[in-house]
Amino acid sequence: MRVNESTGALTRRADANYGFDRRVQYTAWDTTGSATLAGMRHDFTIGVDHERQQDYLAEVYRGTAVSDQNIYDISYGGLNLDSNSLR
Repeated sequence: MRVNESTGALTRRADANYGFDRRVQYTAWDTTGSATLAGMRHDFTIGVDHERQQDYLAEVYRGTAVSDQNIYDISYGGLNLDSNSLR
């Protein structure tokens, strides 16, 4: 979540999603070309973008933020997901 660069304190949190469903559809069309107008060459790009996105989150779990690590002396483990923190 954040790091205090002067002390090295690292704040982190366990997060999880149950029933997460994401659908993304993306379409892009671009064309490039050049033309001479008024004695000058012009390069151009013309394009169209389309994006469709659908998100579904049945249950979102957020753990408690803890500052139990130091980036200058890292110790792995100890981060738990609290199942009572359902949002």
